[in-house]
Amino acid sequence: MATVVAMPRMGYDMEKGTVVSWLKHEGDGVAQGEAIAEIEADKAVFEFEAPASGSLLRIFVVEGTAVPVGGVIAYIGEPGEAVPEATEAEPRLPPGPGLLVPSTSPAGDSVSRRFVSPLARRLASELGVDLSLVEGTGPLGRVTRDDVLAFHDGGVEDETRRVADPGAATVTPTEQGGLSPRQPDPDGRIPIGKMGQAVARRTRSTFNEAPHFYVTVRVDMTEAMAWRDALNSPLSADQRVSVNDLLMKACSIALERHPAFNATFEGDHLRVHPHVNMGMAVALQEGLIVPAIPSCEGKSVADIAAAAKDLAARARAGSLRQEEYTGTFSVSNLGMFGVSAFAAIIVSPQVAMLAVGEVEDTAVPRDGGVQIRKMMSATLSADHRAVSGAEAALFTAEIRRVLEHPAELE
Repeated sequence: MATVVAMPRMGYDMEKGTVVSWLKHEGDGVAQGEAIAEIEADKAVFEFEAPASGSLLRIFVVEGTAVPVGGVIAYIGEPGEAVPEATEAEPRLPPGPGLLVPSTSPAGDSVSRRFVSPLARRLASELGVDLSLVEGTGPLGRVTRDDVLAFHDGGVEDETRRVADPGAATVTPTEQGGLSPRQPDPDGRIPIGKMGQAVARRTRSTFNEAPHFYVTVRVDMTEAMAWRDALNSPLSADQRVSVNDLLMKACSIALERHPAFNATFEGDHLRVHPHVNMGMAVALQEGLIVPAIPSCEGKSVADIAAAAKDLAARARAGSLRQEEYTGTFSVSNLGMFGVSAFAAIIVSPQVAMLAVGEVEDTAVPRDGGVQIRKMMSATLSADHRAVSGAEAALFTAEIRRVLEHPAELE
């Protein structure tokens, strides 16, 4: 029996998604787990993987079409196997590779019939590249990420490298994450894109629904920083462990000992998740996204560091996988921006989130004198429906204990 390919739910507040492009065509063979389409949700574009192996028998949704979560977009089965016919609610896509979707230009006065991958579109926006000037080298002239990079680095005249917001062109991005202050348009407005609108809806809903409370602890990171320096000394720059990696590992250990914080509130009980999928806040120019590293309970600090670098890069490129939207607990770190302490809004339907600030040299009373120690503030935001203040105190104390005894991170 043919397998239904349905619009997946990427994030708990997602109601519909848009098929940006099909990576496979009718009649193509596909393997379970192989990317077959690019789907755009409110906060990112991700590659959608085939739920089964076989032949892509029929595609029901044209590129650019928004489909409710659970809506049928295709069928996979054995070659020649019968599948339902298309309906008006499921527009039929012509078979074969010639799938071109009209898209209105920014000026609204012309129509372009070209392929542009979501990654290429996002990168072009970040680099200020006019896609109409880029020659696509992919199948059917598809503009790829490499095409955008080649155009940008190929000595093109500055006039063609115009940015969407000329007022922001002179702003130097911060060193952390390439973010720059958003600038108003000539009418004094700062547009909020789809991602920003999704963040607004989600945070308002979560903050109104979950009664937040906060617990802050001061963590002596002196030994942890020395342990990290020793771990990093033989490693190349792209392999080194960050403070955030230590935090995620410490939280993973603490969550195994305090499973109520790795759960979802379901009215009369907590649903404890079988794995620690560690959410990690990534700031993008368009807004905030919190993708997750799956199964952190089985990963070393080095494993988490490698996964975090890969996850952040793909979050910024818009190429996250479906399972990376299902965090069970999250960490947000603003220490790299010089922030001493802050409190975060919980990522629904999680029940807690840890917000950490900068590791600072601080004068601390110790052994009858004063010592300079490396101190950090960590604030837990928790859902009072799910956990109590005493439980939060014990949980944050466990995180602190692990960080202050870094041998446990091994």
